[in-house]
Amino acid sequence: MLLKRIEEYDHIYIACGYTDMRKGIDGLVSIIENQHKHDPFANSIFLFCGRRRKFFKALTWEGNGFSLYYRRFDGPGASLCWPMRESEMENITISQLNALLTGFAVFPKDGFGEIKNPVYY
Repeated sequence: MLLKRIEEYDHIYIACGYTDMRKGIDGLVSIIENQHKHDPFANSIFLFCGRRRKFFKALTWEGNGFSLYYRRFDGPGASLCWPMRESEMENITISQLNALLTGFAVFPKDGFGEIKNPVYY
């Protein structure tokens, strides 16, 4: 079976921080279960990124086996804005995934500040 449409998954999880990208399916399943305490057999996609932030891996259970996808970005300035919150796995939306894949931060550091008394001109 091929990867389902993104809308068919219940969750998209991003493993914050760096992951050793030499790991294959079994190593990533171990990280999901032991480090992040999630069920790798759930109807979810799990995303991992290496130290250089030039590529990521996506792991998902397809009902009769795991699928592992690999995406590499090339060219000048090609680097993912991967969240670095160590030892956390965050649930993200499809629009956040699209932002990540186009070079935007999923979790901006500061965001927009609160304006208490706006002045309009």
